[in-house]
Amino acid sequence: MRILTCLCSKSTQASSNLFQRIVRHFPDEGNLSLAFTYGSGVFPQHGHIDMAANMIDFIFVVRDSEKFHEKNMQTNVTHYSALMRKLGSSRVAHFQKNYGARVFYNTLINCEGRLIKYGVISNSSLQSDLLNWDSLYIAGRLHKPVNVVHHYFEDNPELMLAMRQNLLSAIFTSFLLLPETFSEMQLYHQVAGLSYLGDFRMTFGEDKDKIRNIVEPNYQHFQDLYRPILDNVTSDMQDFVSWQPALQKLQVDSSPKARHIYLEKLPLRLQIRMAREFDKRAMQIRDLEEILRSIARFGNIEDPVRDAVIHTVKKSAWNQSILSLLSAGLIKGWRYSLQKIRKMSKGIVRSWRT
Repeated sequence: MRILTCLCSKSTQASSNLFQRIVRHFPDEGNLSLAFTYGSGVFPQHGHIDMAANMIDFIFVVRDSEKFHEKNMQTNVTHYSALMRKLGSSRVAHFQKNYGARVFYNTLINCEGRLIKYGVISNSSLQSDLLNWDSLYIAGRLHKPVNVVHHYFEDNPELMLAMRQNLLSAIFTSFLLLPETFSEMQLYHQVAGLSYLGDFRMTFGEDKDKIRNIVEPNYQHFQDLYRPILDNVTSDMQDFVSWQPALQKLQVDSSPKARHIYLEKLPLRLQIRMAREFDKRAMQIRDLEEILRSIARFGNIEDPVRDAVIHTVKKSAWNQSILSLLSAGLIKGWRYSLQKIRKMSKGIVRSWRT
C-alpha cells in the first residue's frame, strides 16, 4: 500500500474520519472495490488557505455500475439531475460505460456538512485506463497522491498491480520528456502535469499554476508515492538510470538504446498513437517495433511523446466535460463552471502579485 497511496498524517486524521462517514452514505454491498479522495479539499495547495472551504473530490470504483446507480438512485436520488432520474440507472450506466472517459460524475452535493463531487467508474474501465492510458482521466489523477478511504485490494490484486504499472508508465514517460539530468522536484512536476497536457481547461477554467500548487506543498507525499518505485527502477536499470536520493537528483541515459527501452515500457495505446503520427512523416508502412526504434533515434524525441499524450488527454477532456455537463444539469453545471472560473481568476491575481 505504501507504493500506491499517500497515508494521512496525524493532522489529517479528522478528515479521514469525515471521508469514512461520507462513503457510508453510498451503497456498497460488496460492489465498491475502491474509494479515494483527491484535490484541494484533501491535500494542501498554494492559494487555498482554508481546505475545509473546498469541495471534496471522490472516485468510487465499482464492480457493477448499473447496480451501483440503481441502489444510489434509491438512497440519493437528488444527487442526479432531473434528466438522469428520468432516464434511470440503466441509461446512466450506459452513458458511463460508453462516453467520455468512462466516468459518471455527480457534483455540488451536500454531505456531512461538506460540499462533495463524486465520480463512478467500473473496475474494468479503470484497469484499462491504468494499463493502456485510454483517456488518462482517472489514471492521471492516480499519478498524484490520493487518499484511499475504502478498498478491497485483497479481492482484486489485478487492480493494485495496474495502479503500480500506471506509476511506472508515468516515470518512463517523464524520462523521455526531461533532460538527461534533473531533480526529484522536476520529475514530480512532470508526472503531475502529464494528465493536463492538451486539457482545454488549463487554458480556460483552471489555475495556471495548478501543477506547481499541487506538487510543491505535497513534496513529501510525492516522495512517499514514487520513491519506492524509483528504487526498483534504478535497481533494475543500473546501466541506464542513476538515482541519488540524498541529493534528490536523477540522471538517465539518453542514447537511442536507452530511449528504446523507455518507449517499450510505455502503455501500448500510447505507443500506437505515437507510431501512427510519427510514421505519417516517414510515409511508410512498418511494424510498431521498427517505428519505436526510429522514434528512439529521433533528435527531438520529446515532441512525438508529448504529442501522443496531448492527443489522449485532449479528446477525453472534451468528451468528459460534455458528459459531466449533461449529467449535472444546467443549473449545477453553470454553478460548477463558475467555481472553476473563480479559481482561475485567483491564480491570475496571485501570479500578478508575485
